[in-house]
Amino acid sequence: MPLTLRPNITSASRHFDHLVISSELCVRRIYKREPANSPETQWLWAINGVQPAGSDVMRLAGMSKSLDEAQTQLTENWRKWLAWANLQEVTETDPPEPRGSQSPRA
Repeated sequence: MPLTLRPNITSASRHFDHLVISSELCVRRIYKREPANSPETQWLWAINGVQPAGSDVMRLAGMSKSLDEAQTQLTENWRKWLAWANLQEVTETDPPEPRGSQSPRA
């Protein structure tokens, strides 16, 4: 399934705090922060809930100047993780994989 953004309903700033969902698995978060010591807004992104692949493979978190940039960086790193884990996104048109190596009995 493609990545989708959902408002983080547990956050006080729902308009600026998003959960990133793959199918029904929440694996990431992007949220806006405005630091007190800087006039620039920062969008923080993080990949959560997966086994870390290592810094030589991907980043688990970062900061960007815009929501679009944060989404792009997060997606790039998510794809790196999928490749490292030897997995792929499933689309609704993909047929289900066989559950076992045994053939059905006649």
